[in-house]
Amino acid sequence: MGFMRIDLSELDYKSIELEGVDTRDYPKFCDAFISEALWKNGTPLTEEELDILHEDHPELVYEKVMEHLF
Repeated sequence: MGFMRIDLSELDYKSIELEGVDTRDYPKFCDAFISEALWKNGTPLTEEELDILHEDHPELVYEKVMEHLF
């Protein structure tokens, strides 16, 4: 398998679904993760793409947690 990058400009931010958000874990929210998301063309991200999204863009997970809570 080759190196894959996620192009955030192609991600449908409104489609992002979170799981693992626990307010007792404030402020780190280490258990939070994106469980589902779509590309702008409507195609769901694969498990591999979701994993890469978490590894390469942890700030996105945190940003979505903050939006979810506030």
